[in-house]
Amino acid sequence: IPSRETTSSINRGALPKNYARKLAVKGVNMATGVIIQNPKNGLTRIGYFGFSWTYLFFGWWVPLIRGELGVAALHLLFTICTFGLWQLIVAFLYNKQYMVRMLEKGYVLKDEPHLMARARAALGIAEV
Repeated sequence: IPSRETTSSINRGALPKNYARKLAVKGVNMATGVIIQNPKNGLTRIGYFGFSWTYLFFGWWVPLIRGELGVAALHLLFTICTFGLWQLIVAFLYNKQYMVRMLEKGYVLKDEPHLMARARAALGIAEV
């Protein structure tokens, strides 16, 4: 369990170095993390780009835990209506959709230049 100091320092932008490593399991790439920050209030989060194994295994629980209640409700409905096929398809799309929503809310990429360049390429956004 993270301590109160650790949690508060993460929210203020003090994330540990190399927190967002690209993992590979038998040649299968995992999602890559990148720091995003809201310049208005300084809130810092880790966003991801790439295939979402988390969504594949946990489905609509992922947006629920990330605080997107409306998105979670829609994903639950679509998962039920498609007998789980929705969960398989959205695993390829979820991280990009989440990052786009966060960037539309005002968050900006705030990480090492090479990670930000990879994130921009994966998300299809122009450099500012």
